[in-house]
Formats: sequence, structure tokens, C-alpha cells
Amino acid sequence: MKTPFISRVEITNFRSFKNLQLDLEPTAVVVGENAAGKSNLLEALRLALDPSLPDSARRLRGEDFWDGLPKPFAGHIIEIKVFIKGFEENEGASAILSDCVVSPKTALLTYQFRPRKRIELAETATNGGEGAGIAPDELTDDDYEYLVFGGADEKHVVGNEIRKWLAITLLPALRDAEGDIQSWRKSPLRPLLERTRKLIPEAHLEQVREDLDSAKAKLLEVEPFSNLIEAVNARIRHLAGPIHAVKTDLDFAASEPDQLIKSLRVFLDQPRTRPLSDASLGTANILFLALLLEELEMKQKAKEIVSTILAIEEPEAHLHPQLQRLLFRYFLGRSHSILVTTHSPNIVAVAPLQSVVLLRNIGDETVGFTSRNLSLTPEARDDLQRYLDVTRGEMFFARAVIFVEGPAEQFLVPAFANAYLESNFIGSSLDDFGISVCSVNGTDFGPFRTLLSPGGLAVPNVVITDGDPYESNGTTKRNGLKRGIRLVHPEDLRPEMQATFDAGQETETRTALATEGVFVGEHTLELDLLPSVAGEMKAAYRELRISTAASARFDAAVDEALAGDEQAKAQVLYRIESLGKGRFAQRLASKIQGQPAPEYIQNAIQFIVQQVSNGDIKPE
Repeated sequence: MKTPFISRVEITNFRSFKNLQLDLEPTAVVVGENAAGKSNLLEALRLALDPSLPDSARRLRGEDFWDGLPKPFAGHIIEIKVFIKGFEENEGASAILSDCVVSPKTALLTYQFRPRKRIELAETATNGGEGAGIAPDELTDDDYEYLVFGGADEKHVVGNEIRKWLAITLLPALRDAEGDIQSWRKSPLRPLLERTRKLIPEAHLEQVREDLDSAKAKLLEVEPFSNLIEAVNARIRHLAGPIHAVKTDLDFAASEPDQLIKSLRVFLDQPRTRPLSDASLGTANILFLALLLEELEMKQKAKEIVSTILAIEEPEAHLHPQLQRLLFRYFLGRSHSILVTTHSPNIVAVAPLQSVVLLRNIGDETVGFTSRNLSLTPEARDDLQRYLDVTRGEMFFARAVIFVEGPAEQFLVPAFANAYLESNFIGSSLDDFGISVCSVNGTDFGPFRTLLSPGGLAVPNVVITDGDPYESNGTTKRNGLKRGIRLVHPEDLRPEMQATFDAGQETETRTALATEGVFVGEHTLELDLLPSVAGEMKAAYRELRISTAASARFDAAVDEALAGDEQAKAQVLYRIESLGKGRFAQRLASKIQGQPAPEYIQNAIQFIVQQVSNGDIKPE
């Protein structure tokens, strides 16, 4: 059976959102840099849907208005529209949302924070004067009210009686799970114990109290304890005098039934019972989430809620990668719609591709991007889903991405980039600019390029690929250029580039591709490196191969390749491949500090650094 989920959110003038319009899947995984607006999105949804949010929290403050407004209040309206789908097969949800339906399969809940209806705002007359009423600039928080209503008619007011049946439940980011569990006021154990308390007969609790009294008397009847109690009471009388002194006693807990329940705490059930403080941070977090989910399950079984949307903030805290993935897969397997905010590539790696939502700060506002409407073939989408392991998941957290073919480029491109940044005094590494180097383990850049295109997640990116020359009718052409043309977005730029390539104008084709972020070498990476770092390549090979004779043959092949000998070039590649391209590149990367990169790699680095520096993100 389908479950209700948030299918679309529209947010106006709230915190970092000027005008956010975002389509969502039943499972939504929200990523983005720090301060990109992930928590703001959850708070916006809570204003409309969270029954645990007190009404006082729905009255907003000046700092809750979008920062780009010249002045908060001043007649501006904060509006949050939450569109809900998937409720038509749920009889209870359909009944609750009956007044909120705006189309056969879509319901709408709207939160507004606006000037009070009784306030008449001044309007500027056509002659330049002002009409009667209060000038917008004079409005304060006292002149504002909030309203949550369903459908297109604000008379259909949505209150807690509706929100408690169809709710958003926030599982917060865990900062001190152990402390919160042990604190009665904050503990997720509290509602479970209070619910259980109602099911326990009073006679049973009375018997427990009598047993505790008997155990206490047995323990304290020995002389050392009785002496201790008397000594403490005597000390109090000396300090406070006979009038103000209070008499104390020792006990396991207060003996009233409700106090007995409150005194219960979680312990670790191990060969030797241990307090929760002995647990790891990750274990405490898992326990915290388990208690919250158990309460939710009990509410569902007791029919206190019809359905709920789980909003989970940074579930990865203090968990190792495998446990992060297990936890997220557990949430995926539940019947509830879920919305997760995360900084974890491990979680993104196992998330459905269409569920990923990227929030980015562009100018002075937060903008959202998804891949759900991309024109990817099912095969390409499946390939991307398989490719999204932990390493490639990093692309969702980068300000920009350099796509490369394999591990050799992954080692060498950052090394060349570091040298370029340091020599120009603009940084020390690609991390300074939030740029990630991601390998596609081959030459199938197309799906990755489409995913990060302006119509998708709109992440600036470049491609670095080999030239891969071949002979055609006595002319040398390069597969890399043909491949690059297929990577250009928008597609209407491709025919002209293809015509230029077919006419044999490789230089012009290469230049045109570079303007679109595709940088193509002359040969393979290793051969393109020879003119600038031949000596370093010889040294790296010598350290890895050990054999003096083999190193001498490699040195000779390098010299002959530099002279243009094609067979020698093949020998250089063969000998490097026999060591492993990635292994060779790793050793070489430690030796090329300060050396110039091949021109196409240098141009790619300059291009992407410039894009990040200029904030070049162009959503469609």
C-alpha cells in the first residue's frame, strides 16, 4: 500500500530560502555543504506538519525572514506550501486530508506568517501620496499572525487535531545521545515508560514498593550504614541548626509508583551489567533512534496516528561506514516516507539516485536540485546507481568535480593542481576550493556528466580524458575528441563541433571542447607526461621495478619515445601497465612537485578553479 509522502515543497522568504521549489520522492536524501539550508528545510516542514512543535514556535522572529529582504516584517509574507501524495489508498489519511485536496491525488497544506487581517496597510496613491493605514515599514512582530490551512481555502484551518494524525516526526541530529537518554525530561525512553505504566496493575506496583522497602531495611540494618546516616544527619544539624536542619535517609529510589517508573534507566545487558555511559557514542545513538522508532510504532498500533513522515537529521553521527549503510537500508525498508539530511557519502552511496536532493547557496539564497527529471535511459540510471560507491558519492558534497578515467589520474591530477595553486599563491590543494577528483573507471563519462549538468544537480565539472589516436584513411584522428563531443551540454552545440572534427580541424575541436569543460590529451596520460616529467617517471619505475636491467630498458624506451619512436611508446605503456598504472602513478605523484602538467590537464585545473571562484552554477 502506498504511504503519504511530501511530493513538493515551495518556500518563500524563510531564512535562506527566497523562493525554493523542490520536487521530492517518497525517499528524499538531502545533501549540501554546511549552512546550505538542510536544517532550514526541516524546520520549514515542521511549521506545517509537526504536532510536537508548540504554537509559540510557529510565531516567527525577524531573523526567520529571508536575509535578502531589506527589512524583516515590513509587509513581507513567509509562506511554506507542502504538497502531499500517496494518501489515496490510506482510508484514514484520505479522510483527514479531504478538505486539503487540490487535485485527485494531491493535497496541500500551507503555512503563512503574515500581517494580521485586521491591519490595513497604506497604499501609495497615484499622485505620489499615501492612503490611510499603517506603512509596511512600521509593522512589527506584534502586527503579524500565523495560519496553517489546507487546500486552496484558508478557512480550512489545520490545527494539532489534524497534525497529530498525519505528522512529520523529526529524529534530531544526535549530539549527546547518552545524556539525553539518561535525562527524564529529554529521554525517548520516557514516553515508552509512561505508556507502559498505564498497563501495569496498581497492586503489582504496591508489591514492588513493599519489596524495595524490605530490601532497603535489610541493606541498611548493618552498623556501617546506620552509622553513616547518623553522621550525615549530625553534620547537617551542626551546619543548619536544629530549626533549619532536614533529616535524610538512604533509599534505592522514591517509593511512590510513578517515581519508581521515573527511576528506571537503560543499562547494557552484558556478562557484567554496565551503565549506558560505558557504551560507545555510536551505540548510544543507535539506542536513541531505536527508542524513538519504538514510540512511533506504538502510536501507530494504538491508532494515535494514521501515518507519519520520518525526518532524520544526520543519522551517521559516530557510526562507522558499514553501520551507516545498514541503518539507512533499515529506514528504506520501513513503510514510512523518509526525508534524511546527511553529510555522509556512505549513505548517499546506497540511496536511490532519484532521491538525492542537493541544496546549494547561490548568491544570497538556497537553491535545490534533483536528478529525478533527467533524461537518462534506464540502463544509464542503473549504471549510475551501481557506480555510486563511497568514492563517487563524494561528488554530491563537492563544489566542483574533475572527472577522470582511472586511478592514475586520481593520483596525478591533485599533485599537479597543488603545484599550480601554490605557484599562483591562491591555495595549497583542491580541497581549498571544495573540488573533488572522481574516477569513472573507464571512458563512459556521459551519465556522470548528465547527472551534474544544469538540468540535474548543477555541479560545475570538467572531464579530463585521453586522446587515444587512431588512423583513418591515412589521417590520425583521436577517439578522445569524438568522445568529448558526446559529453557537451547543451546538446545543440554538438553538431557544429562534430562537423569541425569531421573536417579534420582537431585544434579547433579541442578549443571548442575546452570552452565546455572537456579537456582531451594527445595520447594516453603516461605518454603525454613524457615531455615534462620523463626523469621523474624513470625514477619512479626504478624504485618499483628494482631490477637494474629492466630499469635500463625502461629508460631507453622513454628516450626513444621522446624522439618519436612509436614502438618505444608502446614499450613504455606495456612496462607501466605491468607494474599497474595506479601503483606507478601513486609513486610518480610524490616526485612531480613543482613540475608543469601537460597543457590539457593544466587548462582543466585552471578552468574548474575559475568556475568555483566565480560561483559559476547555472541551473536550468
